[in-house]
Amino acid sequence: MKKQIQRWLQNKIGIGENRDQIMILEKKIASLSLLQEWSMDKIIPIPAGLLEATKAALPEKYKSVNCNIHCSDPMFRYPLQVHGSQSLKVLKEYFLTGLEAAEFIHDQNPKAQRILDFGGGYGRVSRFLHIFFPNAQILINDPKKSAIKFQLENFGHAIDDHNPVDIIFAGSVFTHLPKALFERTLHQLMDTIDRGNTLILTLHQFIEEEFLFYPHTEESAMQELEDSLDESQYGSVYCSKEYFEYCLYSHQNGNSFKYSIDDSTSFGGTQQYLIIKRL
Repeated sequence: MKKQIQRWLQNKIGIGENRDQIMILEKKIASLSLLQEWSMDKIIPIPAGLLEATKAALPEKYKSVNCNIHCSDPMFRYPLQVHGSQSLKVLKEYFLTGLEAAEFIHDQNPKAQRILDFGGGYGRVSRFLHIFFPNAQILINDPKKSAIKFQLENFGHAIDDHNPVDIIFAGSVFTHLPKALFERTLHQLMDTIDRGNTLILTLHQFIEEEFLFYPHTEESAMQELEDSLDESQYGSVYCSKEYFEYCLYSHQNGNSFKYSIDDSTSFGGTQQYLIIKRL
């Protein structure tokens, strides 16, 4: 009886007979996914009716936004995996997250003339910035060449020239960087804002431990993505408030900066906004 119960449990959790069946199913799904990748256009062909329903969820003045989505955009592919066939929910989540972030950026400095979307990926946020800042120059910086190419071709943005800007937005960037790169990148961005200007970044809620880095992200289960990132340099990060403040004030001009946390909203429903100003 004991062996029968043990065998039953093993089957249920995929250790016994079900293990081979699960592996075969995984390979079939992976094969279908690969065929889909080979046949897919770079821009996802969203059905017209679904696109209209998505735009209906946007305020009137933002309906003119360019809705092209790159097939390797993990910020779209991840909610697609989470919500499955609820395509309208996926699209609304994708676009409304970008819209709300662009609105938050605008609230910090409505008169900004040069805005850098650092680590902006395939333009979930930056596609809305031209609507909020019609006369501003929008610059982009991302480790993925395909993401930069997509933004240049679809949104007309400029590549980061590494000169001072009025606002830097680093959404869901520092939630992924290993410790040394976290501090180095923060200091690099602090050097790119002049007196009176702003760096906006997002972080997970602070924890008690100084710094935790896990080599797993929303991209981990999507190895087919174009320009997939090295997990040793791109993981999931959580840190303490004390560690963040150490990084901030260890900058050579650290006493020239102050920061605040905005608790009135969140980025993507999970990350807090931190606003760093140069005095």
